[in-house]
Amino acid sequence: MTSAGSSPTPYHKAAAVLVSFNPDTIVPLGEATDSDFEQLLADSTVDAGRSGPEWSLNNEARRASLEALGSPGEMQRALAANPQPATPAQKCYRRMSTVLPPQ
Repeated sequence: MTSAGSSPTPYHKAAAVLVSFNPDTIVPLGEATDSDFEQLLADSTVDAGRSGPEWSLNNEARRASLEALGSPGEMQRALAANPQPATPAQKCYRRMSTVLPPQ
């Protein structure tokens, strides 16, 4: 669940597979509304990164969003929708999406 107690939005699903994201460029995984975008920001934290602010989903929203994706294929689709940070942690996220057991 997101902080508003609702299902993860298309923005949440896109951000769930990214260690960090840029709110100016993130592409939702499906049709999304302005309200969906506002909910993404509400469910995210921002930290100072080397090249500017780094946004990421909070743990609760990330867990709910990954669960909503439901399969490695959907995780791969989410990964393909947005540029991925070139970090070791992102490399782990990418690998996880190919080894999850079927549900």
